[in-house]
Amino acid sequence: MRILITGGQGYIGENLQLRYGNNGKYWFDSCDYGVVHPDLPLAHQLSFDDIVQYDAVVHLAALSGIIACEKEPMKAVQENILTAMNVFAHASKAGIPVVFTSSQAAKEPTSSKYAYMKWIIEQIAGYYNQSHYEGMNYVIRLSNVYGGHKYLDKKQTCVKQFIKSYNAGEPLEIHGDGKQTRDFLHVYDVCEAIMKVITFRPMQKDPIDIGTGIQTSIMEVQEMFPRVKNHHYKFEKTRSAGTSSSIANTSMAKELLHFVAKRRLNDYIKEMIS
Repeated sequence: MRILITGGQGYIGENLQLRYGNNGKYWFDSCDYGVVHPDLPLAHQLSFDDIVQYDAVVHLAALSGIIACEKEPMKAVQENILTAMNVFAHASKAGIPVVFTSSQAAKEPTSSKYAYMKWIIEQIAGYYNQSHYEGMNYVIRLSNVYGGHKYLDKKQTCVKQFIKSYNAGEPLEIHGDGKQTRDFLHVYDVCEAIMKVITFRPMQKDPIDIGTGIQTSIMEVQEMFPRVKNHHYKFEKTRSAGTSSSIANTSMAKELLHFVAKRRLNDYIKEMIS
């Protein structure tokens, strides 16, 4: 099976290729940024002829994160909305399935520009699913992803910051009151879910939640780190962090994909702290 990954050099894209690219069953091609327009994803320039040669597309290319979308909204529109529209349009005409990685944040689109753009892309995917085209666009809403290859290098999340601060002997910085809750999902579970969508291809036009279904507050995350000194953590002023809670409903993933997230955050933290 030949699969095109847009944004294949990104965090999830690299982990997906490392997990499944060497088993002889899948052949991955990566589509990232162009030479002529280095700031524009190649996925924005893909044509029907480019896409029709593949068995599936995993659309990951995007300007990711709440802060990045707030700082550069026009770039976010270009790299997120317009690029996704191009991929969906050509893949649908070619009858090629697309797996688009959305976010739990899309359930509350007014919470941030990032959430709103994810929600808009979900609507675009739905439009092509309802048209006369043969292809199916699958939307999977990811929880807060952590772990795997280059996580500490590429991501800006509280788990990464906690690990780095702890290993450096610095207090963990908690923004706000720490009561905001998240569903923490290991990137290897994300990769498994993506491949299950490609394998099963369920007749499902609504977004599918991918997560553990476990609600964990930021204060509970910091408690997973052993206390080695009195000033174990400190509170910082609140910054934009999107929704106060983002927990996956795992029932659809279990039913349609036979998917259950296996990995747990506390195990990962134990492996990563020194």
